[in-house]
Amino acid sequence: MLSVHSDLNLGYLGGIDVDLLDKISDVIATMNLNASPYNCWMAERGLNTFDLRFKQAQENAQELATFLDGHSMVEKTHFPGLTSHPDHELATSMISDGYGAMVSFVLKGNLTNANAFLRGCENIAYGPTLGYVATLIIMPAVSSHRKLTRDERYALGIEDNLIRVSVSIENFDLIEAEFEVGLGAAKVASQTSVQAMN
Repeated sequence: MLSVHSDLNLGYLGGIDVDLLDKISDVIATMNLNASPYNCWMAERGLNTFDLRFKQAQENAQELATFLDGHSMVEKTHFPGLTSHPDHELATSMISDGYGAMVSFVLKGNLTNANAFLRGCENIAYGPTLGYVATLIIMPAVSSHRKLTRDERYALGIEDNLIRVSVSIENFDLIEAEFEVGLGAAKVASQTSVQAMN
């Protein structure tokens, strides 16, 4: 989100252990892991509009979480901006200007429903990147966390049908319309599965 267009590979590290940070700094210098001047310039350039972009992304995330939380095809929604979230009060006490732009939810049904949902959201890219200028979706159980056993994933709260959304700055009506199509496709897949079993 810093560079605006996801065209930057750059990270930063912070902490409170001064001795450890000194050691890390030595490793960075010794292994020439410093950021290039060009990458630093790209990050600095993106900072000019960061506040505006992040504000919009957070507003969209709040609206999407509210929309998902009341949908019949959604088992549960994870977003600290929802009053139903177990950490809502803690999050509210710690932050004052939004709850971030990441929303995750558990889709009702099985993998067939999840695949139908993902195919239905054809204008939302499937990708692990966070903070792009377009909303992205990913299903961790079959991508980022696929090497974990089911028990290991569930211990982390990553259920089979968990969908993670990196919400971005589009007009919310466009995001909502895509999710309506995706959730509608998941509902049809669910009904088809029930009919096939009968």
